Amino acid sequence: MSREGYTRRFRKHHGVPPQAFALQERLNEARLLLRAGEPIAAVAADTGFTDQSHLGRCFRRAFGVTPGRYRAG
Repeated sequence: MSREGYTRRFRKHHGVPPQAFALQERLNEARLLLRAGEPIAAVAADTGFTDQSHLGRCFRRAFGVTPGRYRAG
């Protein structure tokens, strides 16, 4: 199967492209770790983000709040 064919089939089945799906999964894992009280830098490293600010940008874009605020309340 070609890459384009895979992407079309994946999007039809899941509603989002594979890369967006993977990012959502990583962000959901980050939410779980933040709820458990893990430090933000450790969460970023554990979930595959390049650094804490990269996690912060993606997290804020997806959930409308920074990781620190999410963890606090």
